[in-house]
Amino acid sequence: MVCYGQKKILSKVLTTNSSTVLNMDFKKVRVEILKSSDQNIYIDFEMDFKNYPKNEETAILEGIDTDIATYGNTYTFRIDSEQPIKKRAYSIDSPFGISIDDLMNSGEQPKRKYRKSEAELIEMIDKNDDSDAFLKSLKTYNADGSEEPVDLESLKSYGATIIVKVPETIPLSFNLYESNLIFKYDAQNSIRCQGEDSSVRGGRFANEGSIFRLNNGSFDALEVNGGRFRLKDLSTILIGSLRNVVIDSEFSTFKIGLLRSNVKIRDFNSTFWLYNFDKNIGELLIDSEYSKINLFLPQDKKNYVITTYGYGTVHYINGNKMEVRPSRSKESTTMVVVGSKGSTTTNRIKFNTINGIIRMGDDFIEELN
Repeated sequence: MVCYGQKKILSKVLTTNSSTVLNMDFKKVRVEILKSSDQNIYIDFEMDFKNYPKNEETAILEGIDTDIATYGNTYTFRIDSEQPIKKRAYSIDSPFGISIDDLMNSGEQPKRKYRKSEAELIEMIDKNDDSDAFLKSLKTYNADGSEEPVDLESLKSYGATIIVKVPETIPLSFNLYESNLIFKYDAQNSIRCQGEDSSVRGGRFANEGSIFRLNNGSFDALEVNGGRFRLKDLSTILIGSLRNVVIDSEFSTFKIGLLRSNVKIRDFNSTFWLYNFDKNIGELLIDSEYSKINLFLPQDKKNYVITTYGYGTVHYINGNKMEVRPSRSKESTTMVVVGSKGSTTTNRIKFNTINGIIRMGDDFIEELN
């Protein structure tokens, strides 16, 4: 017998004016941000339980603390949970173990990486947020060593729907810890986001005053147009297109579908996959140290010049290796020039890199050290 229980944790409507600011402080929760249909803020938090004993359900609910505080024109909405509150969390009781063999790839990953379009990056970002897909591939062991698929209907599980609807005119501030923040609209809001061990996933961010500071976790966006980003130790950064931004990064992995105008990046020891450059990119500057930069050369090379400066860097250009040795005086020099460096060349892509690896390719890149 399957037992269900549903609980409304919080439902609130907050009025706003031209000076309203909304602060949000989230710990161990998954929250969706949507655009409000009017100038009010709407907050709804519901949970449901399946096959949970009443005492365990109560323990989870008692571990969740919520609060909405008002100070002048500023609202502060807080959720603090002792347990991770996800879209769906399952509890698998298998005394003889779980088989994950079907999920393991025993073969080597291909070293040849092909160019991706902006649309392909967007498709990756817009992937289905479905935890059931993973569970459907799991199998449990029986006492005799045989396997059988996990029966999702018989599992204990709980899930949450936390939705905040906001007018796009009000500034938003987030403080995240072990949380997932999902924007379900193209955000024009000015956003201040500080995140630790958290993921931020969005449609399009378009505000030059936005500031994101993320440490551990991930960041996905269909488009970023404006803002400053401080990104450290992010396992994945997927961006469909990028323009009008300043990025300061360390120890992260970037995949960017299309680089547009007015982008500056300063990096230490990250990996970049730069798939395409806009035909009107103008000047692009990337300063890096100990970074691995993989870039696909512009398909129409007539009005581009790519120049690398620095020292101690290995270049691979369509499979050909060129190494620039370290500099005792630590003076940067021009290392490689690809394209026509003429007075009429308007698209100038510059990499100032020290002790790094730069791989360039037309259609594919061999991922060799």
